[in-house]
Amino acid sequence: MLGLQLLKKNQSPILPEKILNIRLRYKSSERIEKVSRIIICWTKKITKPRLEKFISVSLGVKFQGIILIAGGVLMAIPFGVHPFNNFFPGLAILFASIAQFEKDGLFILIAIFWLFFSVVYFIIFFITIYYIGLESIQYIPEWFSELAS
Repeated sequence: MLGLQLLKKNQSPILPEKILNIRLRYKSSERIEKVSRIIICWTKKITKPRLEKFISVSLGVKFQGIILIAGGVLMAIPFGVHPFNNFFPGLAILFASIAQFEKDGLFILIAIFWLFFSVVYFIIFFITIYYIGLESIQYIPEWFSELAS
């Protein structure tokens, strides 16, 4: 939803009242703050203003919106046993966000890379599942004949 709001050029996210009223417990907020500080310190060391075309007001917001939408859709694919099904799209979203905060267009390119990597990863996973299914189908008659005897 945030990606759609960015594409509509909203200045700030519009959240439902229920989400706005959520209060985190102290332990949760402390962990979130700690991880956020680590990420911010790490990014301050390696980011700098570059490739402004990808961060410009209109084009940069479109890139970020598309990355957030595509990453969110990939994260919504419901596979509990699929390893890293949220990790790679999450990296795309993380790098797109860092790119906007730090005004570093290189991070938009990195986010696009992780988005494409995620798509390729999902395609390979689904093709593998498909071929495993095809291979197992040929053994079904044998299994039934063993059960009948």
